[in-house]
Amino acid sequence: PIYLYAGSNVLFVGTMNEDETTQSLSDKVIDRANVLYFGKPDKLKNQKQEVIDEQTNWAPIKVNNWKEWIVEPNNRTINDIEKIGNLLNRINDTLAKLGRPFGWRTYKAMMSYIANHPDVNIHNNSGMGPLSDQVAMRVMPKLRGLDLGEHSEVFNRLLTQLSTINDESLIDAFKKAQNSSMGYFDWRGIQWGKK
Repeated sequence: PIYLYAGSNVLFVGTMNEDETTQSLSDKVIDRANVLYFGKPDKLKNQKQEVIDEQTNWAPIKVNNWKEWIVEPNNRTINDIEKIGNLLNRINDTLAKLGRPFGWRTYKAMMSYIANHPDVNIHNNSGMGPLSDQVAMRVMPKLRGLDLGEHSEVFNRLLTQLSTINDESLIDAFKKAQNSSMGYFDWRGIQWGKK
């Protein structure tokens, strides 16, 4: 048999319904993926599906071109890299108290996402916006189902830490999950279009 390995220039995208017919994503999957939750649209309407013409002129890019596009996280590519790193370490310490810390692979992926995000890369912003994305996609899904009464103090500490990111959508979604009437942290994602 022939073994083929996907390079770093290959991204996999998939969808999954999350209801009574499926299992929740494991921490291993969440640590290796950006998880987006889609809520209901503001307004339902018919839309024409876009079909891409297969005759479009395109050519594969060369490996060297791909490598030039990759931005490594460091203090030249992320203005507030030390501040972001310290905040992620504090958040991870809090997650450890909940029994849901993340590892170095997740940290590295989050920092890479931030360094390669257009807000940081092109507009020279601090990186807090992309950090908010990563917290919503990689951290919050790990907390689904945790007992709010048992962990209320730790969730309040986490809310304080998240407040330093200064993203209203993230804080609103966190508070909604924290105020679940079911007694457990009910993360449903953030409303991406309203950031």
